[in-house]
Amino acid sequence: MMRGILVSVLTMLFVASPIAPFSSGAERDAWTPSVTWRTPDGFYASAAHATLLPDGSVLCVGFKRNAEDASQATEAHRCVFRFRPPPLGLTVPTEIEVPEHHPPLDADPYVSLPYYVLDDLFCSGQTLLADGSVLTVGGTRHIIDTVTDASATVGMSYAMRYDGASWSREPQDMLAPGPTGAVGRWYPSCTRLPDGRVLVIGGYDMVEPTPSFQLSSEIYDPVTGAWQVHAPHGTAPAEISNADYTHAFVLPTPIGILDVMMFGQQGSPVLTSVEGPFSWLSSGLARPQTEAGTAPNQGASTVLLPIRVNDGSWGYQNGAVLMTGGGHGTTHQQAVDVYDPVVGAWQPRVNTNIPRHHPSTVLLPDGRVMIAAGHDMAGGDGVKRASFIDPRHDMAFSLGDSMIDEVRGYHTVSLLLPDGRVLVGGGRDTFTYTSAEKTNFRIYSPPYMFRPRPRITQAPAVMKPNILAVVESKGARPREVVLVALGSMTHSIDMNQRAVEVPILSSLPAGDGWVTAVAPPSDPRVAPPGHYMLFVVDRDRTPSQAAIVRVDT
Repeated sequence: MMRGILVSVLTMLFVASPIAPFSSGAERDAWTPSVTWRTPDGFYASAAHATLLPDGSVLCVGFKRNAEDASQATEAHRCVFRFRPPPLGLTVPTEIEVPEHHPPLDADPYVSLPYYVLDDLFCSGQTLLADGSVLTVGGTRHIIDTVTDASATVGMSYAMRYDGASWSREPQDMLAPGPTGAVGRWYPSCTRLPDGRVLVIGGYDMVEPTPSFQLSSEIYDPVTGAWQVHAPHGTAPAEISNADYTHAFVLPTPIGILDVMMFGQQGSPVLTSVEGPFSWLSSGLARPQTEAGTAPNQGASTVLLPIRVNDGSWGYQNGAVLMTGGGHGTTHQQAVDVYDPVVGAWQPRVNTNIPRHHPSTVLLPDGRVMIAAGHDMAGGDGVKRASFIDPRHDMAFSLGDSMIDEVRGYHTVSLLLPDGRVLVGGGRDTFTYTSAEKTNFRIYSPPYMFRPRPRITQAPAVMKPNILAVVESKGARPREVVLVALGSMTHSIDMNQRAVEVPILSSLPAGDGWVTAVAPPSDPRVAPPGHYMLFVVDRDRTPSQAAIVRVDT
């Protein structure tokens, strides 16, 4: 009790010196030239799923083809590869070789005449686990009758794990059958829970010829390998369904017994409980200006806003979610909407005047939300620039200065890197169904990359509750210490993206630097166990490069 009071008092005293607001004028930013992915056999690779690993490399799931520009004659194959982004300060190459990491799929392919069966991790769900490995759930299974040429596409029924070196198949299959009676998921969402388990929700058991959505959820324990049905099919509310992925987030503070909030393509918040007595609550509060018969969140990107030590100090309560972009022909494409579950209401809308379908939202260490990519059916150039929402200043909107020359729409992947830059890659052109995924990426440098930056010289490898953590740095005095979860994005969403401010207990000069004592997160609902990027931020809101730390419960 006394320690908690002391932390609160010291925190209030320390943060009395405010962090400076952003300038209203445009600041310098920059994009690197594009870098092409090439496999060792000479194919061009593309990414539709991307996960930042604890060692700073990136694992991608996508395709490879024998020509950079796709046509009906192009030879194409599924592809899982890993690469290391070019380091900060070095000239980026025009091409980078990406070694493939082949998962041991059940049907790779499998032939039992007359059927030809092929599995693919494309359209699986994915998340980093507490130990830093990557879990994929479900995916795409193609079944072809070699006699009649009839075909079907269904969801895969199993999970796989990548430990940083090799793949393995999880021993047990999923349990919850969908509307066809089959167990399998295509487009499932995976959300890491406070106890290290994973909530798996939504997706389709049948994709073609007739799509059938899984109104069920289940929970996977990566320690025991056991599955548990959370909600059988038909018991989850229809509002969770999404033609892409259901967007689901662990709330840092439960609303009663409800500890997970999710959004389907209608954009209406739905809450459920996974830690307490099972329950569902549909809010019925559709995204503002939703018109009947539209799907405002189909093609939107959604992110949990930064979790702050002083809850509510930035004008929203911890647990609020920002949405941007949306369905074609809706006002949501150029809107930013914020839902605050604590007050149970939507905040006033921000109009960006830049329509984006399938944009990316990336939490930056300076507290802002970067909006990148997406496409505008009218052909506007706004999608070729980065834009920003500043939650600290009433969701103020600003636009990056530099512009790229391509559109990155459907299937774009965007990840914050430990050095503070943002990798943006893949994606199709404006006309999704007549284009193929781009076989290259760029790296974006936000304005803070061009200012003098603090530098971390020492940080803990592991942070545990109730054990003081010490961070040593040089440069300006730290005013914030922020944890940002490693990203894992597909289809415009990363359910586990999370930025958490940690309380500073003291920051004292030591030689030509600073020794800063912080209190690690004490509640795993605030920071579920796993790997995070730890940044120090100065009073000008300039972040350091990150140290990778593991947060334990």
